[in-house]
Amino acid sequence: MKLVPRQPTIDADDNVGRGMDLALVTLLFCAMGYGLDRWLDTRPVFMIALTVLALVGKITAMWYQYDAKMKGLEDERLAAHHEAPRHTVVVDEEAPSGLVIAPGGLEADA
Repeated sequence: MKLVPRQPTIDADDNVGRGMDLALVTLLFCAMGYGLDRWLDTRPVFMIALTVLALVGKITAMWYQYDAKMKGLEDERLAAHHEAPRHTVVVDEEAPSGLVIAPGGLEADA
């Protein structure tokens, strides 16, 4: 018997991995730029340029991955929608005898 309620699992969809990837690639490019700046005795031109390049590249890659995933989910939703049976309405040919539908509204026959 468990006394502690079961915690729901969180499906992070590997977002932690994506965040770590973004941070590490940015840090790596920043370090490479710093190394180039020290080796060539320049101002932090390479460090800034490579950091911006890494950020723009990773954010662009993340955007394309997101867009591809959303298009896949939309295609699945449309396929499920087309496969679902459509509801039909059966109309009785004869109306009940006590009901007359006039242009002014519904009235009962007397």
